[in-house]
Amino acid sequence: MNAIRHFQTRELAKKRGITYIEHVLTVANLPRKAENTLLVFVTDLHYGSTNKHNPDYALINHNSLKGIVATINNILTSYAGGGISEKKVILLFGGDLINIRMRRWFISHQIIPETKKRDAGHAVKLLQKIKANTKVFVLGNHEIKYTQQDWIIKQLENAGFVNIENPDNYINYKGLTIAGIHDCTFLRGESFQKQFLDPINKKLESDDLKIILAHNPMVFDKKHFNLKLTKVIGFGGHVHAGHIDPTGGIPRRVLHKLVLKILQHPSHLVNGLYKSTSKILEVSAGLGDYPIFSFFGKPTRSTARTVSFTLLKRA
Repeated sequence: MNAIRHFQTRELAKKRGITYIEHVLTVANLPRKAENTLLVFVTDLHYGSTNKHNPDYALINHNSLKGIVATINNILTSYAGGGISEKKVILLFGGDLINIRMRRWFISHQIIPETKKRDAGHAVKLLQKIKANTKVFVLGNHEIKYTQQDWIIKQLENAGFVNIENPDNYINYKGLTIAGIHDCTFLRGESFQKQFLDPINKKLESDDLKIILAHNPMVFDKKHFNLKLTKVIGFGGHVHAGHIDPTGGIPRRVLHKLVLKILQHPSHLVNGLYKSTSKILEVSAGLGDYPIFSFFGKPTRSTARTVSFTLLKRA
């Protein structure tokens, strides 16, 4: 983006309370056709209220998401001015489309309430308007607790999103493999490894560059799982920059370490870009509120409504 467009776009995002993060990744052996591919990462929307008596009890509602989508499209227009066409844009949606009440968190096999179906429908219609030629998604922990998660999958697929958790739906985009991993928040250890990671290790064992989308970045941590893939650009959300304290009474750093410890989450995967020899991982702060602390009397707030833009370049 040129300097003027960059300033104008950033100022507009700031007015709407949105933080957008830009990365330019120089990748060895990037297929020539894939150069200037732009990856837009949106996750943890948590659309809608967790309070049935107060529909406005939400950080992300119709108006705020409408503003977020407009800002994303403004940013994409700026990239288009620099020669990055819509055909080069891939939207990665990392799950947690809707919000969920605290009491439902620990109960599986819940039917999606009609209010949440409306929330999901509104959210998908707005996300559909993001100007990306390719749109993919995985589910988050807020969806997999429902037996009706197939209904949410259908809404997203009808809007042109591809469910890349399904190995049959992995995408080959200009020499890049784009794949997703099932959420591991409620499935740990050997069973998750065998059910989800071993098959992806086998299917994607080639040396080609892969883009891996996972709601929970724990799957990339060697302490917990064995994802053998090399040459990976990974994307994860879920941790909301380490979660926050809505009361203001507990230092945020202390609280998020406590929460991460309780959740057995690797504390170094909190927010930002992480690089190793053959892997790059982007962990996003996400867009929506984090409902586990909502019983303190008000919805929690993420540190920022965050969207990331990652531009791929050949080394």
